Parts: sequence; structure tokens; C-alpha cells
Amino acid sequence: MADQKTTFPELVGMSQDEAQKAIQTANPALQVEFLEEGSPVTEDQVPNRLRVFVKDGKVTCVPSMG
Repeated sequence: MADQKTTFPELVGMSQDEAQKAIQTANPALQVEFLEEGSPVTEDQVPNRLRVFVKDGKVTCVPSMG
């Protein structure tokens, strides 16, 4: 896992579709969750989860695994 990418700063500003394609290219094993900015989330850690927050269809902050 040390060689795998854990943050995706390049996704900020991308559309949800563009971000999904980029994530699948970088790591197809990730469980990706797209959520509206400000949505409530649990605080549990899931090693292969990537939460991506969007507003108006655009990624708004740097997604990171966990």
C-alpha cells in the first residue's frame, strides 16, 4: 500500500465524471463515494474508501483515502 496514491489534489475543480475516470485509472480497487459538500459522514476509517465531495457537479476539496 505504500506505493499507492492516498490523496488526489488534481481532482479539485474536475467534474464528477472526470474525477471518477481519473480515480479508476489511478486505483480501480478504491470504493469511491461521491457526496454533496457538507453532507454528514461517519468517522470510521475504511482503508480502500475515497470520499469525494462535490458542489454543482464539481469536486470541491482534495479527496483522501480513509
